[in-house]
Formats: sequence, structure tokens, C-alpha cells
Amino acid sequence: MKIKLALLVLISLITSVFAFAPVAEAKEYLSGNNVVVTKNDFIDSNTIATGAKQNIDGTINGNLYCTGQEVVISGVVSGNVFCAVRNLKVSGRIDGDLFAVAQDFELSGIVNGSVISFSSNIKLTDSARIRQDLSATASIANIEGIIARDVELNAGSAKIGATIGRNLSGNYGNLTLSGDSYVRGSLNYTSNNDVKLEGNAKVDGKTNRTSQPVSMAGGIATGFLSIVGFLISLLIVSMITVLVMPNFYEKTYTQIHTKTGSTFGWGLFNLLVTPIIIALIMLTVLGIPLAGLVAVAWILSLMLSGPIFAYYIGKRIKKKSSPVLTMLVGSLVVLILYIVPVVNIIVGAIVGIVGSGALLNLVKSSKLQIKK
Repeated sequence: MKIKLALLVLISLITSVFAFAPVAEAKEYLSGNNVVVTKNDFIDSNTIATGAKQNIDGTINGNLYCTGQEVVISGVVSGNVFCAVRNLKVSGRIDGDLFAVAQDFELSGIVNGSVISFSSNIKLTDSARIRQDLSATASIANIEGIIARDVELNAGSAKIGATIGRNLSGNYGNLTLSGDSYVRGSLNYTSNNDVKLEGNAKVDGKTNRTSQPVSMAGGIATGFLSIVGFLISLLIVSMITVLVMPNFYEKTYTQIHTKTGSTFGWGLFNLLVTPIIIALIMLTVLGIPLAGLVAVAWILSLMLSGPIFAYYIGKRIKKKSSPVLTMLVGSLVVLILYIVPVVNIIVGAIVGIVGSGALLNLVKSSKLQIKK
């Protein structure tokens, strides 16, 4: 039975969250501008890595969770890998599954499990090996190598030169099977354009194309790229800020936990009343600079609402975890909820109310208030 990509991603993210239970028991935290695990290094535990640049060339005997800008995995990971980064390159070996949220994702190594990916550009080189399934969404996809089982790919433009053990399916603006491609099962795809077969491209099973509205075909990549950008931005901002000011998030958690009523009150005030105040101030020409300052503060409060709420959720799930792990768990839960249609609208409103309300509560009760 065909499993839809969105359901796969949702299940995978939920699985990733529950996988954090053993992480809290045995863990390794790697952080800094330049994180390096050398070829001779052996880490015998689940590992969390945060940093602008990461080079994982050694062995990690457990799961790897990473956030950052540029991550290279050239070593061995015996468990699963979950990465939300700007650029991800995997040339080593992953014995479990790989979950990748990235702007650019390149795989030239071996994944003994499945690969699930959201990216702007995805590239599998000729040396890439996936022992199970590939489920991916991208604007541009170049797929070579060998995938042992099924491939479900949603892309604006896709060129496939891989050997696929079973079926190829997905939604495409344009799909090309190069001369090196070999699909041992069926090809079932949705597109307004026929698949382009080059050279010795071969499909053993049946080929079936379903048409779709032009607006849908053109909007698939854009919609998913927006999701990718949002996921990466939220995770990076959350992880960096919790490293810099963990006490701040502990204080906002206390505000939400002990002053729930006033938190919701101030949050509603911030969302509904503050924009009106800004507009009224702007009506007076002399008040425009002040309105600008208030608007900037308002936007910053909303930007911090996501990480504040994520930390609160993470703290409720893993009360005795470190700030980094707490934020990571909470962020994943929030991201899962943002993926679900309709629910994401409700969650977005709650995040804005609770997050900004906790921030205003903290400012209000701060000892830094001017003394009379």
C-alpha cells in the first residue's frame, strides 16, 4: 500500500521525539562554531551536535541529532540521524534511518535504513546507497546511485539516473530518467508533462501518469520550500538562543507554569491591542519614530514566542534534561504540530499568546524595573 510522504514525515518526526528518551540517559553534547569528531574519535552514546560548522569523521555508536549551518558526516553512525541544517553532506555510513531538513542535501555514502528529506536541492551521487526507501521533497532533485526499495519524490524538476529496486512515484513539474536509470517496479507519477526517457532508461513495470492543475504543479516546490525554511529557522534560532541564555528560558517557563492566567492575558494583549496602539501612535507625525520602536519590540516578542513555547513543552516532557535537550525536544513537538493542517493555525495562535505573554510577564516582574 502506498504511504503518502506527508504521513511518512509526520510519523518519522514523532518517532524522533520519542527517541529522545534514551538520549537523556546516555548522551554527548557537542557545541561551538566548529565541531569536529576526528577519524580516531569514538563516541559510545547518543549525540547532540549544535554549531555553525560540523565535521563528523569518527564513529558515533548511537543516534545523532544535529542543527547548524554546514554539517558533513563522513564517519559512521550506528543509529539514526536527524539533522535540520542549511547544508548537509553525507559521505560516510549510517546504519539506521536518515531524516534531513536542509537547504542543500547531498548523499554520497551509505544509509542502511531509509532516507526522508525536505530540501531545496537534493543530490544523490553515483556512489550513494540506500538499503531501504527514499521519500523526499525538493525544488531540484538529481538522483543517482542505488535505492533498494521504493522512491517517492516530489520535485519541481527531477533527473533520475538511479537503480530503484521497486517502484518510483511522486509529483513532478518535469521528470527525466537518464540513460543510467533502471526502475525494476512501476512508475506512477503526477505531472502535466510526460516523463522524458533518455538513452537506455528502463522501467520494468507499468508507467502511469496523472495530470494535475498547472497551479498545483508549479506550487508544490514553493510550498514545501517555505516549510523547509521555517523548520530550519525555528530550530537554529531556538538552539542558538538556548545556548546563549538558558536562564532566560528557565524564567519564562516559570512564568508560564506559575502565572498561567496572566500569561494568557498579556499574550492576548500583545497580539490584539499592541498593533492598534502602534497604529494610533503613527497617526501623530511626531510619534512615528516611537511607533517604529514599539513595532520592532513587538516583532521581536513574536519571534521569541516560538522558542519560549518550545522550551516550555520540552520542559514538560523531559523535566530533568539539560536546556539544550529540552529545547530540542520541545522544538520537534512544535514542528510536528505545525505540519498538521488546521491544527497549525491553532498552534500558531497559542504559541504567539503563551510565548509573548510569558515574555511580557517576565519584563513586568523583572528586578530591573526603575526604582521610585
